[in-house]
Amino acid sequence: MTQACGTYAGYQRATRNRRLGREHCGPCEQCLESARVYNRRPKFNERRARRFRERRKEDSEFRFREHDKQHRTLYGISLVQKKLILAEQGNCCAVCKRSTPGSSRGWFTDHNHTTGEVRGVVCLNCNTFIGHACKSAGSEDPTQLSEYLGERVLHYLREGASRVRSILAAAVIDTFADAAMEAVG
Repeated sequence: MTQACGTYAGYQRATRNRRLGREHCGPCEQCLESARVYNRRPKFNERRARRFRERRKEDSEFRFREHDKQHRTLYGISLVQKKLILAEQGNCCAVCKRSTPGSSRGWFTDHNHTTGEVRGVVCLNCNTFIGHACKSAGSEDPTQLSEYLGERVLHYLREGASRVRSILAAAVIDTFADAAMEAVG
């Protein structure tokens, strides 16, 4: 018989022995029971998270402080600095100059994902557009974006409708040709 270790290792040893069909000593059974009790009670992080959620619901100042802390961590600027940037932009989007954010979440802080540098405050549509454009171009480098947007997108916008019309016309011609071949044949 071994002595009760009172540690998680004792719990593991006892469960391994039980799984292998071996006898386990009485003291390890004590370890098992203490581990069962430990696993039933809420963990520290769960209790802390529950308290945090309750406080966040009730206290608007706490919500602001937490949001500010998160914003500083992500972008390196506070919410007050973000409002200052927005005011300097004329309380409108830095790209499209729209005065509404277009989202219930408010204005978005646009930043370079490579360097982390904040570029401005933008609306939902511009934030989405910039994100997709950077992803499609494969870079946030302005020259590559300019090339991508300047050549590819403008070409698409100019030639897209005529290209689709020609595709549809060819499909209609093919359909008529198939119908004519069936009628003849």
